[in-house]
Amino acid sequence: MTPQDLPPLSLYVHLPWCVRKCPYCDFNSYEAQGPPAERAYVAALLRDLDAELPFVQGRAVSSLFMGGGTPSLFSGAAIEALLGGIRARVPLVADAEITLEANPIGRPGSIGCLSACRVCAIDSSPRSDAFTMPQMRCTPSTRPAAPGSSTSTSI
Repeated sequence: MTPQDLPPLSLYVHLPWCVRKCPYCDFNSYEAQGPPAERAYVAALLRDLDAELPFVQGRAVSSLFMGGGTPSLFSGAAIEALLGGIRARVPLVADAEITLEANPIGRPGSIGCLSACRVCAIDSSPRSDAFTMPQMRCTPSTRPAAPGSSTSTSI
């Protein structure tokens, strides 16, 4: 059986820190006691991915979801390093959907890098009345352009 005969993969990346832990949340998440240790955590995630690479079997990732916690608390540079590390290890299909869970009180720097990183969806489903933000999706025609291309799309 070749990799083309196997189904594509979906990848979930867990970034567990929040501004505060919501009373109804059962997810493995923690109230941030300052800025998250981004560099060390991204390195640990990529080491974990390295350990799982034999199970990838040459397949491409069609969907990547960054959830948590509040992944938008991570800086744009950390999200970019994470996505770059993932892309260096496993192929993503050309029209892969990349989604980042966001909170309107997250770090503005992470939101600014989303187009450059080719994130095509922001999941900001309200978790309480205090946090509302429209959900954004892109289609292949509105997907952010690949780095180095002449077209770009803002999210």
